[in-house]
Amino acid sequence: MDGRDRLPDELGAALTRLAGADVDELIAEARADARAAVRLRLQEEFERALLDSVRSALNPPAPASDGGDGLWLYAVAGAAHPGPGESTPGVGAAPEVIRDAGFGAFVSRVPLDEFGEEPLKRNLNDLAWLESTARAHEAVLEAALAHGAVVPMRVCTIYRGEEQVRAMLAERHVELVEALEWLAGRAEWGVKAFAAPAQTAELATGGGGDGGGSYLTRKQEQRREQDRRAALVGEAAREAHARLEEWAAASKLLPPQQREIADYEGDMIMNAAYLVDDDRAAAFSALVRELGEQYAADGVSVEITGPWPAYHFVSRLESLGEPAP
Repeated sequence: MDGRDRLPDELGAALTRLAGADVDELIAEARADARAAVRLRLQEEFERALLDSVRSALNPPAPASDGGDGLWLYAVAGAAHPGPGESTPGVGAAPEVIRDAGFGAFVSRVPLDEFGEEPLKRNLNDLAWLESTARAHEAVLEAALAHGAVVPMRVCTIYRGEEQVRAMLAERHVELVEALEWLAGRAEWGVKAFAAPAQTAELATGGGGDGGGSYLTRKQEQRREQDRRAALVGEAAREAHARLEEWAAASKLLPPQQREIADYEGDMIMNAAYLVDDDRAAAFSALVRELGEQYAADGVSVEITGPWPAYHFVSRLESLGEPAP
């Protein structure tokens, strides 16, 4: 066997010895990479499941499409609440108030050839229609919230007529009273935290070489930097939530929103809702700004939205959005 035949064998043996020295670390890295890939896949599947749940929630039983009008229900408030005002654009006709059982129910009349059972199923698959309708629904809720506490209903809560609405107000009287008492003088605020995309600099290879040792060193440094950054932003999110919930009557951590839907860059490391007393809202907002300034140097931004109706704090009344057949 000549030198040309032995050289590949010798080189292979040398590379095997070199790789063997790092085999445990390489296996650990491969295992971590595999876990990250599986975690990402599971997150994607979970997000799809959540979206399916949302689509189902947006499609409660609706009146049959037999012509005429139905009633789109936005919210319920106390009897003294003036309502959102007829000048507020709504879904279908201008909003009006049905008063009964000590409450005011805010509704709009909607044509059943568009909002009846079968047309509604078709329209819910039209994202432009759904976005426009949801925005109109939210606009009425925001206008109503400016005048006092409201129990918000989910999108596409449609009743056949006034008698069905009045029956719901009477049947759920105790629960509605309790909810309105709890929500009085409070509003929901949303807070999100984002970590900027990681920018790990390539390390010098030393002497301009690009050998296996230099490559492994870079990978190890990058892994350590990623772990350090993950720990840092995770602690920032935990600290932010802990400090904010001290100022809230109730709080709820929510799943991160899909980037395609919420249109943001980086990673959403916190998505939370807080029910805050109105007289503490200014201090709560100031704390959000303070947290944003505190974490800015670490590439973490904090955003606040609101005030909103208490969407995430009326789960006990979820079945109000399910009219009787």
